[in-house]
Amino acid sequence: MLKERFLAAPAFRDTYLTAYRELYQELYVDGAALRALDAAVATATQAGATVTDDQLRSTITNRAAALATNEDLAGS
Repeated sequence: MLKERFLAAPAFRDTYLTAYRELYQELYVDGAALRALDAAVATATQAGATVTDDQLRSTITNRAAALATNEDLAGS
């Protein structure tokens, strides 16, 4: 698979891991994913839609918890 070949090269792996850690920090640790969900729900609600976001909120929360145990993200 291309990803594995890409990550086998130390220079690319370091670049990938740096970007991965930054995205993890921004999306999950700093809460951007949940803020984006909240904004989308608010916009939809203002437009008159009935929105149930429990499943997506749960997915984001579960993903954040899983990534928190990822050894590549440890100490990020």
